[in-house]
Amino acid sequence: MIVEFWIGGKRNLASDRHEVQKAIERALNEIESEREVPVGFYAGTIASFHVFNIPAGSEVPRFADNALTVGINRATGYGGMTWWGEKIPEYPDQAHWVTRNRNPPNFDPRVTADPGHPLWYDKRNVVPMKEVASALEDFCFNNGKRPTVVEWEPSTVNGQRLDS
Repeated sequence: MIVEFWIGGKRNLASDRHEVQKAIERALNEIESEREVPVGFYAGTIASFHVFNIPAGSEVPRFADNALTVGINRATGYGGMTWWGEKIPEYPDQAHWVTRNRNPPNFDPRVTADPGHPLWYDKRNVVPMKEVASALEDFCFNNGKRPTVVEWEPSTVNGQRLDS
């Protein structure tokens, strides 16, 4: 197994359990939230993880068949995730999924979903950071399958709700 992960646009690789755990820790510690800057504002960063079921030391394919994209806001304690990978039988035409929280916070936790637009996760699609960490482990150690430790709902490629 090789896990390719991007934090703030920089590519990294992990090829054993210890390295993957370190990658998850790095993502949880290095992803940045939005902030004001002298001119305008900074939308923050996200991390993307891809799992390749190949031996360590192999050349990583150019394209992945799975992805888990993560945004967090440590100040509010929430994170959001967008996943794509294998087809889900109940939704054969749906490719992208966003985390779902049945008990969302009563405030906007300002979790960056796509810093390029910029876009933020809806408060109904963020979960506590502890659940983000568990979902990252679930994804990385289960060949890139959709994590089962959190709930999901269909979304756009950048984590936006289909009903909004």
